[in-house]
Amino acid sequence: MRKFLSFYMLLCASLAFGQGSIATGNPVATANVKNVGVFTNTQANEYLTSLIGGCDSSATYGSQEGKNPPTDAIDGCMTIPSSSTASSAFGVVGMVNNNSVVTGGAGAYFQAVGTVANPTFPITGAAALSTMNCPLPCRGGKIEGFEIDVGPGNSNAAVGQIYGLLIAGGTGGGAVPTGAQASAININPHLWSWHNAISAGRGASDTFGLFLDGTSVSNPSASQIVGFQSYNSGGTHFIQELFGDSSGNFNIARSGTKPQLVNISNSSVSASIEVFDGVPSGACTNNTIGINAAGSSTSTILYICVAGTSNWAAISQR
Repeated sequence: MRKFLSFYMLLCASLAFGQGSIATGNPVATANVKNVGVFTNTQANEYLTSLIGGCDSSATYGSQEGKNPPTDAIDGCMTIPSSSTASSAFGVVGMVNNNSVVTGGAGAYFQAVGTVANPTFPITGAAALSTMNCPLPCRGGKIEGFEIDVGPGNSNAAVGQIYGLLIAGGTGGGAVPTGAQASAININPHLWSWHNAISAGRGASDTFGLFLDGTSVSNPSASQIVGFQSYNSGGTHFIQELFGDSSGNFNIARSGTKPQLVNISNSSVSASIEVFDGVPSGACTNNTIGINAAGSSTSTILYICVAGTSNWAAISQR
């Protein structure tokens, strides 16, 4: 009993020192620690901390961010000893078991809202919401929904693999249901559309801006497909594909009915290559080379059509 009273008095004294309070009235029990806050760049200002294993949060933060100390409402820092046998350790954990059909649940929610014009630093919110509600003009402002900074500690680090973001299958097991719309990353418009859904800045990669491996972990395997979906005025959709097959050939394909047409353009003019399952026919919007894919040694294979006409002239026969 004495130990409990001592702990209770110490907790109350600690909260009182930080202008804190504990409210236990129904329906929700809360613990509040309130401070005016110190917002200087001369020292770290931390108000509710959990430091495990002798972790120095100021030194840990400074090792990556330099001499700009933060102001933290909540600070969690952990040093895992070399003798640790724990399977995992986390600086912050948030878990939600959601049994409601109407309530949205998330393991963590972060929000950062800018309220001044022309902010110097980006507004960054991880995993949930980042908005800039600033007085006009808001020129030069920058909004970041989620920033990931990853890299080896030095240029000689013996690192075999580095992932900025690793998305792996869940541990629940089972294949993705047939017909399910399953995307590792899904970008949808809400109140507005992005100018670029995916953008790789200059120097972002020294090799491939986009690299797609095989569709299967066993051999033989074609590459994964780059797909494009378009619609005509009636809403009929077409799917075009770019991929490498298991023989090492590069393929341009179109799902659905033929013909298959590829337009090649510069800033002002276009020409086309069109594939037919037989003798080419129909009008040409551009100067077009037609290929009779069903041609043989006794029939014409290549044709030319002048833009604006339906005249297909044979140019080769083998």
